[in-house]
Amino acid sequence: EVPNASRLRSHGYNLDSDGSCGLVGTTDLSGVDPLLGPLSDNNGPTYTHAFLSGSPAKESVLTDIGGNAITTDQRGVSRPQGDGCNMGAYESEQLPPPARVDVTDLSDNGPGSLRQAIADVAPGGTIAIGTPGTIDLDGEQLVIDKDLTIEGSCNEGGTIISGNGLSRVLYISGGTVNISCVTIRDGDTNGNGGGIRNRGILTLKDSTVSGNHGERGGGVANDTTMILTNVTVSGNTSLKQGGGITNGGRMMTLTNVTITDNSSD
Repeated sequence: EVPNASRLRSHGYNLDSDGSCGLVGTTDLSGVDPLLGPLSDNNGPTYTHAFLSGSPAKESVLTDIGGNAITTDQRGVSRPQGDGCNMGAYESEQLPPPARVDVTDLSDNGPGSLRQAIADVAPGGTIAIGTPGTIDLDGEQLVIDKDLTIEGSCNEGGTIISGNGLSRVLYISGGTVNISCVTIRDGDTNGNGGGIRNRGILTLKDSTVSGNHGERGGGVANDTTMILTNVTVSGNTSLKQGGGITNGGRMMTLTNVTITDNSSD
């Protein structure tokens, strides 16, 4: 509580938790929980409160009172770390995305899932699926748009990624992508490539593409560059052409690849 709050003049970007400060500026927040962590040594000359997740004080300040950019917080950490500066003395630091992410949950999405790992890993990073089992997609394809390596489990049973007959399994819209030790199966799409549609540079090895369906290229539709090594493409179907693979006139390199029991209507 602030005595004589009516005498307090706010120049904006201030917050109080109980409404006692009389904050009325358009950029002020009054009677709002700032979601602060405990007063701690956060590597500055004095103790500060770090912000908890979801704090309304984060990324809310654009300039100082004079309209100038704010360049550091009380600790000397550069500002802003996001779209705007945090209110107060502490600027939340944004950590770089991880170079390696381990898949710990075989669910379609959520923490620890392959879908979340694809979103979180840094460009050029590696995703490792250490536990054998099946990842059943819930009707939405996996999309990769950056350089990435996915290492499936090469243990007994392996890593299976299934479209469940509800969607294409994997769409690579760009980037250099390396995938190994996976089975891509049961994908279905009205477009090309029921299992995989590649518009990047894809290397697939020690893997299987089976039981998928698409308009062209039931298993795989390659629009750019694709390298297959030690791969089986089997039991895929298409409406028009390329029951197993359609190449689209682009570069495809095959080494020790088995293409069998695929069909087109």
